[in-house]
Amino acid sequence: MSTDYKDEAYWRAIQEQERAEEEARWSAKCEMERELNKPAKRVWTEDEIKVLIQTNDTVLYGALKKLYAEQTADEQNDGRTKHYNGVGFNGADSKFLSSVSEFLIKRGFLTDKQKYVTRKKLVKYNKQLTKLANA
Repeated sequence: MSTDYKDEAYWRAIQEQERAEEEARWSAKCEMERELNKPAKRVWTEDEIKVLIQTNDTVLYGALKKLYAEQTADEQNDGRTKHYNGVGFNGADSKFLSSVSEFLIKRGFLTDKQKYVTRKKLVKYNKQLTKLANA
């Protein structure tokens, strides 16, 4: 009787192993299908970013916050560009755009005049914003 039990336990172990392998294959197949059916990542063009900034307040706010976040901490504290590293605001715009960014972060909106001037200034950051949007 003890040999029957050993044989039965052996075959149960084999069946459990086969079941686990089948589940692993099924899981891998499902994961592969999910990856293959995943939509391609959207790639934004500079022209599309420019139009969105000019016409969409949500995009304008996001772009402004993103550029402000690219400023170093000491640049944010002083409200001016200190490091010419190719990211964030340039020296000519840093004071205005930093103050507008802080206003936006504190209040959650920009006035019509702030939006108008910010839209005009953000055009020159189009390449940087396109890179950030596609990152």
